[in-house]
Amino acid sequence: LLPEVREKVYQYLAERLSTELLAELSRAAEVILFVSADPINLPRMRLQNEEREIREALNLSGKHNRWAIEPCGSARLRDLTRALLQGQPRVVHFSGHGSRQGEVLLEGPSGRSHLIPQNVLAELFAEFGRTVECVVLNTCFSEPQGRAIAAHIPYVIGTTEAVPDTGAIEFSVGFYMALGEGRTFPEAYAAGCIHFESAEGVACPPPLLIAPNPHEDRAGEAA
Repeated sequence: LLPEVREKVYQYLAERLSTELLAELSRAAEVILFVSADPINLPRMRLQNEEREIREALNLSGKHNRWAIEPCGSARLRDLTRALLQGQPRVVHFSGHGSRQGEVLLEGPSGRSHLIPQNVLAELFAEFGRTVECVVLNTCFSEPQGRAIAAHIPYVIGTTEAVPDTGAIEFSVGFYMALGEGRTFPEAYAAGCIHFESAEGVACPPPLLIAPNPHEDRAGEAA
């Protein structure tokens, strides 16, 4: 090839590769916000183990590059709000404690438990209904909170009873394993329930998938 032709070919290939690379990076930018809180005045939980298991489930999946986990540990309400604003996650996963009335327990300034009223968390997610597609409340007794959030978010998963760590972790493994393979949120939920029901020492019912908001015209596909 003539030098000027060769130069144009190289320039075209460089621009083409850059475009494809940017597109791939864009596709990989689907964020899972992992929100955890383990207040010092409550029984300790295996939250780091759950995050590690989720990472492994995604890393071993066929489309692991499509997802990135952003941790939000020892989370206060302000930390959650900032992470939602800055990270624009597609999935928000709560791991930690819940009250019998259905509220999520985050941490306060001193590290002790801070009960977040159901309407406050629902109103927060109302501001992010265009970016967040799925909220997983992997905390105890979270169904009431989940139903409040479901008014604004298409897919919400909550629990009806106290859930042991083993069950919560196994549900997460199945859910994110399927999500990492490009399955829809309902399909990922079904996989999570299968793993939950196979966990040792778990006698409570599996989490609930709260019906998508009928007013939303958005596909719930995970890929």
